[in-house]
Amino acid sequence: MDLYDAITVRFEGGATGVLSGSGTVPKHCGFQIDVRIFGSEGMLLFDIERERLEIRRYDRDDTTFPMQPGDGEYVCIEPVERFADICLGHEVVNDAPGEVGMRAVEVLDSAQRSAKSGQVEEV
Repeated sequence: MDLYDAITVRFEGGATGVLSGSGTVPKHCGFQIDVRIFGSEGMLLFDIERERLEIRRYDRDDTTFPMQPGDGEYVCIEPVERFADICLGHEVVNDAPGEVGMRAVEVLDSAQRSAKSGQVEEV
């Protein structure tokens, strides 16, 4: 089992993405999701541990979305329950269509091939 992973991705259009994860977070810390997106107008910061969602702009027209204690709590069971409901044919909104899963698997496959070959691998 992988305890630490990091992937650098170059997207069509030239954007660069960095994905990382660890299986060694202390159990009392809960799930960790920290997303930072940097763009031509500024950055978006989303962190469920610190319960933070902010847009920071170069023109200083920043937006901070107020969050209450517990807003970032995530027990990770919802996706499993939703998947079970879909499999059972229940009427639910599928926020993770097959194409999203397929694209994620393609990125993971190319990362595995890159680790093995030591070269940049295409998706």
